[in-house]
Amino acid sequence: MYSKSALKDEPYFAEISWHEGQGGSIDGLQIVTLLMIYYPSFCSSSEGGEPSNAYGHRERCLDAFLEYAAKEPDQLDRWIKVLPKP
Repeated sequence: MYSKSALKDEPYFAEISWHEGQGGSIDGLQIVTLLMIYYPSFCSSSEGGEPSNAYGHRERCLDAFLEYAAKEPDQLDRWIKVLPKP
């Protein structure tokens, strides 16, 4: 999965739970949801530019993220690199 490789060097990577029931203190879907909320390309096609899928339909965030990652992987890599470190 692209999100795994994009986040593999982050200090919290080992704490990410990528599958339901898997150990870890951080839900992988929550990371994708946060990316969708804060990255304009994720919500530019939504009415009013609001990331409504992020807070109304979390399961749609993963589909949107994977579609975006496939279409614009270089842009996504650059954006992830500027994310603040915990």
